[in-house]
Amino acid sequence: MGRNAFVMFFTMFSMVAFAQQQSPSETPPPPPPMQQQQQQYAPQQPYYPQQYQQPAPQQPYRPLRIDNWNENEPVPEGYHLVTKPRWGLVAGGAATFGATYFISILIAAIGTDVSGGANPFWPQYIPVVGPFIQIGVLPLATVGVYCTLLGLAQAAGVAMFIAGFAAPHKSVVRDALTQNQLMIVPFVSPTANGLALMGRF
Repeated sequence: MGRNAFVMFFTMFSMVAFAQQQSPSETPPPPPPMQQQQQQYAPQQPYYPQQYQQPAPQQPYRPLRIDNWNENEPVPEGYHLVTKPRWGLVAGGAATFGATYFISILIAAIGTDVSGGANPFWPQYIPVVGPFIQIGVLPLATVGVYCTLLGLAQAAGVAMFIAGFAAPHKSVVRDALTQNQLMIVPFVSPTANGLALMGRF
């Protein structure tokens, strides 16, 4: 009897302990309510519909320089005529004449040193026409061919040099490029005062 009572008591004690373990724990306190943020709205501005603006017409392209300008046509508005020598012809003519005339002078100088008396190559000192005079003074076939080529080269150099200035290159240039502006403005500094000349070239 006592043993059965002990077993029953132990069983009931175990059931009570198991029930206590299975009982829900204390629920945590609910979180504090979230503070509602008040949304601030900026006052609405009155709406004004934008008026359509027609885009300004594009200005036509104006090149800085017009080289293929026809001389029979008037100068375009906003441009002016500029004439410059043809420096290519001037430089080429000067180089051609200078080189060939130097050869003529050298030949004449050698003839003076070689000949004891009269120099048969004295016409070489004369530019352009000297080589042609040389053919009459010393009528040799070799001298004739050489002097003819030398005289033509000198004449071509002189013609190119003159043509570079006589037939200048003409073009029209926009006015803003060559418009020179000079201004006299007062000049003031901690160390000096006066007038300053300013300009755009």
